[in-house]
Amino acid sequence: MKASRGPKTPILTALPAVTNADDGLEINYLADAANGIVWRLRYRAFQADGVTPNPSAYKWEYIGGPPLRFANGTQSNGTAAEAAAQVATVIRLFFE
Repeated sequence: MKASRGPKTPILTALPAVTNADDGLEINYLADAANGIVWRLRYRAFQADGVTPNPSAYKWEYIGGPPLRFANGTQSNGTAAEAAAQVATVIRLFFE
């Protein structure tokens, strides 16, 4: 007997349009195509009680995957948070 696998989750390059009915939806998001960085994200329309709306403008939460890295040419690699602290213009990395 052959082992069965669950349905494959596609890797998305853009966040899908969602509604509160999609609460808990999980996706694979291609955060950095050049380096093959894929993040697992979950849509949180409600707080933990499942009734109270999530007040945050950022309803996609990171639940897995490697960190996004950068190199500035003069220092060794650092985290995305360190990169944001070094630049005058901050690129929004959060999802609405």
